[in-house]
Amino acid sequence: MFNNYYFVPLDVPKLLYNRSALLTFFDNNKYRVDDPVSKPLDDPWNIVWLWRRGSNNFESFVETLFPNLIEIFNCLPHYYINNVALLEQVIEVKPHCDVSKENSIDLGPSSYRCMLINDEPNSTFYFKEGVRWQGNLRDTEIFPTMPCDTNFFAINNHITMHGSHTLTKSTSRKIMLTVWGNVDITKHIALLDKSIKKYKEYCLQCNLNQNPQLVTTPIL
Repeated sequence: MFNNYYFVPLDVPKLLYNRSALLTFFDNNKYRVDDPVSKPLDDPWNIVWLWRRGSNNFESFVETLFPNLIEIFNCLPHYYINNVALLEQVIEVKPHCDVSKENSIDLGPSSYRCMLINDEPNSTFYFKEGVRWQGNLRDTEIFPTMPCDTNFFAINNHITMHGSHTLTKSTSRKIMLTVWGNVDITKHIALLDKSIKKYKEYCLQCNLNQNPQLVTTPIL
């Protein structure tokens, strides 16, 4: 239904936080991602885990950092949470596709993200123009923008690739929250539907003039 969309701001409340407290916590707990999945990208992130695989709840400190986190997660369509993490970009992020997505192309954008801190004056986050399975990915970069009343968005990791240019200032911080889990299809489609209607001018889509094919070799 929405498989031609690859970026959709989500109609959920803003995740609230205190910048100073978040940065202090993050800097005291972060470590550089170093695993086989991120290695082809030169490990471009620092990470702090908020929910690890096999857990039944968030880590105890999470609600102190994000007072309305539980309220917002009740608005999301996930029936199972695999991982939730804070990721900080520290070097250029090469074009890639995330592994944290649903396998069904028909679900459209199913990778849930929240941009928390971004000190860059201009967007560094971009999508490649074109469709992967059509073999027409181009060098043209499309930079999404966000409405001011939400910081959550969903991206489609089946259609195209995304990346982020090197931060322009040495003092810039750019930290995002990522959610990896399984969605209730009905709730997911309903959230996309109302979000696209509300934020139509911010959504990005492409023309799928060939049958979609599952991307089987993604990179985080």
